[in-house]
Amino acid sequence: MRWYQRFFSRGLTEKKLDAELRFHLEQQIADYVAAGMKPDEARRRARLEFGGLDQMKEECRDVGAAHLVETLIQDLRYGLRQLRRSPGFAAVAALTLALGIGANTAIFGVVDAVLLRPLPYKDPSRLVWATERFAFNHGSAGVISPDFAGWQEHNQVFEEIGASNGGAGANLTGVGQAARVSITNVTVGFFPMLGVRPIIGRLFLAQEARLGRERVALLSETLWRNQFGADSRVLGRTIQLDGTPYTVVGVMPASLRPTANLWTPFAVNEARFSPQSPTWAILTVVARLKAGVDIQQAQSNLQVITRQMDKEYPPQAARFRAQESVEVLPLQEFLVHNVRSLLLILLGATALVLLIACVNVANLLLSRGMVRSREMAVRTSLGAGRARLVRQCLTEALLLAIAGSGLGGVVGFWGTAILEQLIPPTLPADIHLDLRILAFSTAISLLAVLVFGLGPALIASRADVGEVLKGGRLRLRGGRTSHRLRSYLSTAEIAVSLVLLIGAGLLVRSLLSLSEVPLGFDPHDLLISTVERPLTISNSGEYAAFFQAALERIQKLPGVLDASLISQYPFGPPHNGSLRLNVQGAEQVSPPQGFRVTDISPDYFRTMRIRLLKGRVFSEVDTADSQPVVIINDALDRMVFNGRDPIGQHVSFVATPPAWMTVVGVVSAVRADSLEEEPGAEMFLPYLQQPLSA
Repeated sequence: MRWYQRFFSRGLTEKKLDAELRFHLEQQIADYVAAGMKPDEARRRARLEFGGLDQMKEECRDVGAAHLVETLIQDLRYGLRQLRRSPGFAAVAALTLALGIGANTAIFGVVDAVLLRPLPYKDPSRLVWATERFAFNHGSAGVISPDFAGWQEHNQVFEEIGASNGGAGANLTGVGQAARVSITNVTVGFFPMLGVRPIIGRLFLAQEARLGRERVALLSETLWRNQFGADSRVLGRTIQLDGTPYTVVGVMPASLRPTANLWTPFAVNEARFSPQSPTWAILTVVARLKAGVDIQQAQSNLQVITRQMDKEYPPQAARFRAQESVEVLPLQEFLVHNVRSLLLILLGATALVLLIACVNVANLLLSRGMVRSREMAVRTSLGAGRARLVRQCLTEALLLAIAGSGLGGVVGFWGTAILEQLIPPTLPADIHLDLRILAFSTAISLLAVLVFGLGPALIASRADVGEVLKGGRLRLRGGRTSHRLRSYLSTAEIAVSLVLLIGAGLLVRSLLSLSEVPLGFDPHDLLISTVERPLTISNSGEYAAFFQAALERIQKLPGVLDASLISQYPFGPPHNGSLRLNVQGAEQVSPPQGFRVTDISPDYFRTMRIRLLKGRVFSEVDTADSQPVVIINDALDRMVFNGRDPIGQHVSFVATPPAWMTVVGVVSAVRADSLEEEPGAEMFLPYLQQPLSA
């Protein structure tokens, strides 16, 4: 009640205080009169002993915590008036802080969502990603379907294990406008292992992993909202995927990563899960560790199972599996390992930007404090202590920090919305400014107050009272200290800015160096469009007709100069490869490294501006009815023929019986995997002779 009266009934409180003090004064006068003093002398003595009423009132007000709150309110009001008198200074300081705080808030939001926040799965610390790496395919990761079956049956380290096979696409029809969608096949226990439940509907049933029973689908939340209008009646509805009917049984949440448009069950008892199968699937495997099992134990157990599986494969697979290795990583580390360093670098860079902003504002406050030295001197002469002046200066700095953090929150919100669109689909994308992000922003603001407000406040509070009251020039007793502080601040600002400039310069230099790396083809005005074959086409003639028709339509588009087909474009998904190459009339050649095998249309080299070094390129006569031909690049030429003329040589990468193909040309090698790696060996096949591979 006393606090309420002090802040909201100030007049009544002052009347009570005045009455109480006057009562004590009159009581003292009465005591002196009773002791024999004259009334005038008694009043004079009582006033001398008691002190001034106004001074006594001030001392009474200073007692208790309410005084601190009251003076803080006074400081805030006074600080607001001071900032209102200097709108330019306030705007520049607040905007400077807003940029630094906003950038840090946005980047920290991404770091929190991607690196700090646990994955939205059940007990995510026990989820791991397991894979195999093969030397023949440049160490690319993926689990061969028979090995997954062996891991699933014989492992001793996992409570549950599941697999997915993504990347396939299909035309979605049967509802609204036709759309191209991505499809991921998963084992029926995949989502229960993750602990993910559908928004509506159910997950896959065990019997739906059998052949002929797998024609069911789970929709993503995004597809459900965009294509089906978030209609709950979609459950049980039949949709067409490339003409094949599927029944919708559920809708998965948008937070699921990696994302897809639809999920269908993987029939694990297919023939391709056998080591003797001619075709295998490449899977992504996720598992849940048993309690007490660590990563190293899991990796060792899978490596032993994989070595035992080698005995079940046909002899021709021995070289393919010779240098196979198993790798196990925590699932979150696998999802973020490509971006962890980048995000931490960005967070460090934005922290330096905030530091520069703080130094800038500190310099502004220091200059402003020198201008206000007369005000500080007058307030000191009226009885204000140095602590009171420092508190006033810090309060004004706090107001700037509050304004800066408010604007910074807006900047951070905009930045977060932009960054959320740039996050790859494999990473968590649920970025929002929750209490942790707001706490981080608040901590940055408080730190900013201490960094840029305390030093100028201490110096500004040391005004030379005597010099000012004499009408002399304005100066601070800590003039040398002020000069040194300004020098230190300027030096720190230049140093931090130099660090950022050097980093930016190195990035620009790296970018320029990468732009100057010879690719082996001309990327200018080059566009890539992926076209996937419909699943309903069942023979090579239909495949060839489909893609030929698509190519002819693209070639007729306005502005198109050249167009061609390729099975796997440079810097795209992993290429098909081979470790075996037979040369007719010679012993079997075993290249020291694998080489890529790519199917193309006749105009590919002209479209890509790849140089022909020897022989000829493919033509329209190189069809399934003509002599099989190939073109090799100069890297494969050096690797296999070592100076001999390859033109006219007959080669094959099929073991038995060899399917001989005539080498008709040699082209320059191109970089197809990364800018850091030298161009690798590659063999090109005419698409019209291999339409099923495209």
